Amino acid sequence: MKKFLSILIAVFPIIAFSSLSETNYNVAYQVDSARNLFVETTIFISTEDLVFLRNSDSTFTGGYDATLTMLRKDKSPIKTFFSDSNIVFADYQRTKQDSTIEELFVFPSDDKMAFLGIEIKDKNSMNSFKTVIEASNPRVSNTGSYIYDAEFVNTKDKTYFANDTVYVIVKSLITDSSDYSLNVIVQNLQKKVIYKKKTKKSSSPEDTISFFKDFYGGIYKITFELIRDKKKISTLYKDFTVEFSFVNSEKEFSDMLSALSFIGKWDEIDKIRKADNEDRERLWNDFWFKQQVHPEISANITYAEFLDRYNYANKYFSGFKKGFLTDFGRIHIMYGKPDEIERHPFDTDSKPFEIWYYWSLGYEFLFVDERGYGEYTLKNYMEQLR
Repeated sequence: MKKFLSILIAVFPIIAFSSLSETNYNVAYQVDSARNLFVETTIFISTEDLVFLRNSDSTFTGGYDATLTMLRKDKSPIKTFFSDSNIVFADYQRTKQDSTIEELFVFPSDDKMAFLGIEIKDKNSMNSFKTVIEASNPRVSNTGSYIYDAEFVNTKDKTYFANDTVYVIVKSLITDSSDYSLNVIVQNLQKKVIYKKKTKKSSSPEDTISFFKDFYGGIYKITFELIRDKKKISTLYKDFTVEFSFVNSEKEFSDMLSALSFIGKWDEIDKIRKADNEDRERLWNDFWFKQQVHPEISANITYAEFLDRYNYANKYFSGFKKGFLTDFGRIHIMYGKPDEIERHPFDTDSKPFEIWYYWSLGYEFLFVDERGYGEYTLKNYMEQLR
């Protein structure tokens, strides 16, 4: 399991500071023909996130230690797996390039495993990444029919775009002549069911299942269920990734980034804004993938919610300027649909005004049409947030 690219002893002071906070991972499950269940965990580590030291021969050394632990329901350890890596680059520029290392762990599952603990430690700094995720051990029948694999056939690295059709070959071992069906259930990271379909199983050991849905970007869990007489006989879990929608229009990209600045952390958005054209799509996707693990960078607003609010603002609030640039649009993007709106368009003793109430947040926003042209401006934003 250990990987050593090179080892050099003499080092000089740390030349860069980085963070492992954006480390990504995938967990999948495999069942072999002998009905043994294996856990396959891939950890994606960017060399850009590691700290490198300069050596006496002007090369640069970095590395990490990776730990994966099977945990019971009470989070006590069952078994721990280790790996380490030492990396040597010939020049400083290579240390800042965003190349990805895939650290793979494959091991037999344990019936008592309820969680997986993942930890990455930078060898040259105190930087680390640590998370505990819920295990999704599929049910494997000890006897009779079962699903032992599912293979994505029209993609590289199980990654799709929002308008792609997903094709999966589901492999089963059927031991009797009963009628079987297959359930396909797709959930997002919040465990919301996004797609569900039931199909009749063919007589072949391999069934090709396809489905299309305009998925929002993110990581999705897909569950395959083998059904006989309305009972689940076997289940298998996989995951796949959908790239976040990206606009090629320079103007629209600029607009969406400006709207994102209403809710997103400015330093994160600044990275995207300053990026070259060839890098901005990657950084846009990086932001939203990171948001799934660190929702605070977007004020806990998901990509789907942001896109819905942005489009709604432009549809209903556009006038002298685009809807997202109006005060109505800005507040809608930040806080969503109000719990209640009080409208006063024709009061004789005041200019037209509206009050938006967000009871659950304790906010109320006053908008006034000062010039009578239907352009409402926000009057009490700062005092509401005190």
